[in-house]
Amino acid sequence: SRTEERRLKYLDDRILSTPPIAVAQISKEIERMGDIAVDNLSRAMDAFFDKNAALIPEVEHNEDAINYLNHEITRYMVSVSQLDLPADDMKRMGALFHVVNDLERIGDHAEYAQSRIDDEIPFSDESIREMHEMLSKTLELCRLALNVFHTRDRKLLPQVLVREENIDDLEKELQRNHVERLTRGACTPRSGMVFSDMLSNLERVADHATNIGFSIQEE
Repeated sequence: SRTEERRLKYLDDRILSTPPIAVAQISKEIERMGDIAVDNLSRAMDAFFDKNAALIPEVEHNEDAINYLNHEITRYMVSVSQLDLPADDMKRMGALFHVVNDLERIGDHAEYAQSRIDDEIPFSDESIREMHEMLSKTLELCRLALNVFHTRDRKLLPQVLVREENIDDLEKELQRNHVERLTRGACTPRSGMVFSDMLSNLERVADHATNIGFSIQEE
């Protein structure tokens, strides 16, 4: 099973007595939260495409783990921020608060995808193919952004920007295709609404991923 445990792996109260390692440990826990959030988005979308309600408990379990990590990591960050940290670490803590918030938003999209699994809405082959393309590009950007966060490699930031711009352009193109399908009666208004929401949500996920990549510049 790929369900995640609702626990902290890298944080415990001992880090509060060793401020120098605190920021590194918090970063590791955030990376873990990021991996869970992106994997769960991928799983929720798989369940949506396959109309596989059997995956809902797993997706919900992972959502619960993400919410738990969000709450607990934030609690540790507040405590660590009150310690006597070097200026660089304090600056990094500020950036990390934003990263946790962006990861929570990525987790929210998995909830939306999961909420549509039971819908008896027919999608055209074309719209399914387009949603797959949008998802694929968004997940690639998410993984690149998490890699940038992990490696702190600023040379990768132009790639993040290019991918985000490509996703913005793709969303506009696919939304136009969607309107064209609606006008010729090739899809229903209800399926069109879900399709349009999926694209918008994935585009927002890409924005949050971009924020995560560029968080290393805030330090």
